[in-house]
Amino acid sequence: MSVRHRITIDQLPGVLDRAANQFGDLRPLMESVGTSLVATTTRRLERGVAPDGTRWPKKWSGTPSFLSKDGTLKSSIGHRVEGDTLHIGSPVKYARIHQEGGTIRPRTARFLVFKGADGRTVFAKKVKIPCRQWLPSERTGLPADEKRIIKATVKDFLQGAF
Repeated sequence: MSVRHRITIDQLPGVLDRAANQFGDLRPLMESVGTSLVATTTRRLERGVAPDGTRWPKKWSGTPSFLSKDGTLKSSIGHRVEGDTLHIGSPVKYARIHQEGGTIRPRTARFLVFKGADGRTVFAKKVKIPCRQWLPSERTGLPADEKRIIKATVKDFLQGAF
């Protein structure tokens, strides 16, 4: 994936450690958690907010940014379970620049060329993309609402086991 957040068993609520010891194979649980977290991530994209709930910077045109010109990023968000690790992210090329922010420069031409908000052609030597974090990061950790979702998913999983 072009950008992803990695969640391991030891980062999840303590009850999950106990479940791992008791049940062994937690892949079905991790798949369920992944599905839930993909849903919360796509909702953040629709609302234009970071995992901590802050609004993203507006676009240069002054309009709100939802990173959803054609829905490619939102529809590309997925999850993968590898052992005791859950990966959530997107394989699209521009996912990382929106997640982390940065400057785009032309690679082979003198200018970047694109249509501006008014429909006119724009020629630019560089374009600065502000950070519009849509995934939790290793640094920020999981937001409280996602921890609650994980706890509820674990509870449902444990109740279904008995």
